[in-house]
Amino acid sequence: MRELSDGSIIFSAEVSGLIEVKKWILGMGSYAEVLAPKNLRQEIQEEISGMKERYNKK
Repeated sequence: MRELSDGSIIFSAEVSGLIEVKKWILGMGSYAEVLAPKNLRQEIQEEISGMKERYNKK
C-alpha cells in the first residue's frame, strides 16, 4: 500500500480469484477505482453499467 500526496492510496495484492475482490471494490462505490488488471477494470465497468440500466428503468 502506498499513499499519494493527494491523500489517495494505491493498493496492490495478489489474489487467486476475482469474485470476492469485485464485491469488495463495488462495496466502496465511487471511492475506489481499479487501475489494473484491465480485465478486472472491464468487469467492474460492466457491472456498473448493468446497475445503471437497472436503476434508470421506471
